[in-house]
Amino acid sequence: MFAVFIEPDYRLKKFIKVLKKKIYINYKNSSFLNHPPHSTIFYSDLENNKLALNNILKIFKRKMNIKIICKVYSSFNDTPIKGQTTLFIKIKKNKELSKLQLDLANNLSNYVKKDYLIKNKNKFKQKYLKSSFLKYGFPYVGRHWIPHFTIGSIRNKDQDLKKNFLKNNKNFIFRVRYITFWNVHDDRHILIGKKKLY
Repeated sequence: MFAVFIEPDYRLKKFIKVLKKKIYINYKNSSFLNHPPHSTIFYSDLENNKLALNNILKIFKRKMNIKIICKVYSSFNDTPIKGQTTLFIKIKKNKELSKLQLDLANNLSNYVKKDYLIKNKNKFKQKYLKSSFLKYGFPYVGRHWIPHFTIGSIRNKDQDLKKNFLKNNKNFIFRVRYITFWNVHDDRHILIGKKKLY
């Protein structure tokens, strides 16, 4: 799988790591805790990751000023892992971020494996998710995308952990310095490229 991530700034990266560690120490049955701190812009199975990466680098020829504002702590109950809730820090959406995702998705959609689309098209019940998946190879492109930094997925019965997480009130505001590109295999993340935005 090929992934494009927003890198958090140093303060937020450190904070996410602390939260992940706290969950791991007390709730070892949680998921995604060993993933590097990031926000996913695009994720799909491509024919040729190297060729796709070379193609999308042209998007970054101009300097970009993408501001990230994180003030909301929330959760997804409908997660890929049954019986779990995903805790995350929400990113306030803005035009520059949405444009970047759309530009990347439009370019990368040409490289998405056809058999990947066929195999997974019926996974999405909502029409807008299925439509996005078939068009781009990623179900979360467009207005319904909720940009965020995932902390981890916990068991639904661990409600005390969720309540404590939602009480966080630390705010983070920064400009995106790096977009990174990854090969992802289950829980293994291999960095294959990095682009500085300013």
